[in-house]
This record gives sequence, C-alpha cells and structure tokens, in this order.
Amino acid sequence: MWRPLHKCPSFATPRKRQRVEEEEAPSAFLNAPVTKKLNCENVTINGCEIGHASMQGYRVSMEDEHIIEGFELKDHTLVAIMDGHAGKFAAEYTGASLKSAIEKTPQWIQYAKLNSKARADRLDLISQALVEAYIQIDKDLLLLDEGGIMDESGCTCVCAVVTPTHVVCANVGDSRCLAGNMTTAATTSMTEDHKPSNPDEKVRIENAGGFVMGDRVNGELAMSRALGDFRYKRNTEQKITEYPVICIPDVSTHKRSGKKDEILVLACDGVFDVMKNSEVIEYLTQIVFVEENSTENKKPVQNNKKAKNGAKEEEKKTGTSAQEAAESLIDLALTEGSTDNISAVVLRFL
Repeated sequence: MWRPLHKCPSFATPRKRQRVEEEEAPSAFLNAPVTKKLNCENVTINGCEIGHASMQGYRVSMEDEHIIEGFELKDHTLVAIMDGHAGKFAAEYTGASLKSAIEKTPQWIQYAKLNSKARADRLDLISQALVEAYIQIDKDLLLLDEGGIMDESGCTCVCAVVTPTHVVCANVGDSRCLAGNMTTAATTSMTEDHKPSNPDEKVRIENAGGFVMGDRVNGELAMSRALGDFRYKRNTEQKITEYPVICIPDVSTHKRSGKKDEILVLACDGVFDVMKNSEVIEYLTQIVFVEENSTENKKPVQNNKKAKNGAKEEEKKTGTSAQEAAESLIDLALTEGSTDNISAVVLRFL
C-alpha cells in the first residue's frame, strides 16, 4: 500500500521510542507492534468518501471499533470511533447499537418528519438525540453488566452525524473529531478531551466521593466520561450526571462550507497521544492528498467491505482514497511512538 512516509511532515521529529526490555515489559504491551491493518474499508455514501483503518499496535489485544453507516433518513450519515479499555464488550456493543439508538429517540423522529429546509434550523434535535442515545446505550450496558454478560470494560465514543449542511459531533472520553480545510490546512476541533484534571470534571469527581491522581479517576481511569465502566457508577443515590465517570456527551456543531475542500477526521488517542490536531490535518491535506496530483500510475484501490444503508463499494479509484489516508495516518502515529491501539476514520466531501 502506497504511503507518503518518504515525505517527512514538518512537525516530525527524530523521537526515539523508549524500547522496553523483554523482562521489564508490562503485561498490557507487546515487545513489537502488530501492524496488520484491521477492518479497512473505503465507501461512498451520501456525497462523502469515507475510509477507515486500524491496527493493534503494541497493545496485547485490539479493543477499538468504528461505524460508517447511512441513516434511514436520506442524506444523513453516521461515523464514529470507539476506543475500548479493560475489554472490548462496551466498544463492540456501542458500535453495533449507536445508529439504532439515535433513530429511536423522540428527538430524531421529530427531526426526520421536518422538511429539508426546516431541518437545518433544528439541529438542536440532533444534539438532543445524541445525548439521549448515549444515555440509552449506557443503560443497556448496565443491564448486561448486572446480568453477568458484560466484562469490566468501558469505551470512549466520538461520533459525527453528517447532514447536508452541518456536522453534529458528540463525544465522551479522549477520542477526537477534527474538521480540516484541504487548501489552507486550517483545523477546527469539534471535541475536548474529558480528562479527570479538567477543572469541571475534577469538581464532579470529588463531589462524587472520588479523587484525581496522576490525571486519572481514583488513580485508575484516564478519562472522566465513558460508556460502561460501571465500577464508577454504583452509587444509586447519585444521578447519572453526578457519577465520577459519566456517559453524558458534549455536543458541538460545525457548518459545512458547501465546497469539496473539507475533510473530517475521527481518531482515538492512539493518534493524538503523539500528534497535535493541527499536525493531523497538515499531514493529510498538505502531504497525503497532495500526492495524488503528482503520483502517476498508482494502482486502483479495491474495497474489502461494504457499508450499510446507502453506501456503495468503491470498485476502482485512482488517486489517494480516504482509506489510504487513514492507513497512512495510523502508520505515521506508530512511527511517531504510539503504543496504543490506533484507529482513524477519514471523510472527504465529494
């Protein structure tokens, strides 16, 4: 697979990985990364080309999941990244359930009944639907946990609902969603990491009887919002907004330019542990996609997966596909020193 790593990004530094000797290696990490690409796909849906790629990396298991699906509502698309921890059940369940959970909310049903012009003025309904869907998924997971079906896992979840006019993003945890300009490399962050040391998060954690140590909840969990993680949600006297770790997402809205010069990137902390937001967009827009204008005789991209609800398989495509861009990004993250699972979704507006 072609990757433009022969062109070093301007931000790249000769950082040397601190190699861990075999006898000192912690059990959560491998001595060498597993670099096989997982769940790769490149699909065209609702006027977007969307690619995904992930790799296990240095972790002993793969716990990331992703979503690329069209809603039943015409011209609306869902993309998401879930980064699991302490197991993969929460991430897998969320990946399989999020779209349905959104579509079942009263707010989404109300939004879908509006005409296309009115929808652009009622994006608040999408925001409310996303919050309700996250809460419902957490309730579902709790029932599975109480039934002894679920493991001890939790997960981040960053998702974006792409409408004909806007992108509405919801997030819990430390995965991120970025909007970037293909020409200027201007970067818009649609998320903020939910770190326990954030002032508002720390106050809630402490009010709930917890503490923050080493930027972790009770010295353990590296994020203050997540789906699952029910060991932090056991106090029945607390509201779901009062737990040390809550499932309530932050929601933001980005107006699309209406041009083809925008990209959207969703990725887990396996990317952002070693790259800044601006570096991700700079790399994709100024190196990866620029190469397609100067590289000749590239092989056509073949898809290996078909997305759901309106997505079409890309049988042949010259130039740099969104999937190739995602693969190149996670390769760069590994090169830059990431020791986590690494996953990314790259979306281009057509």
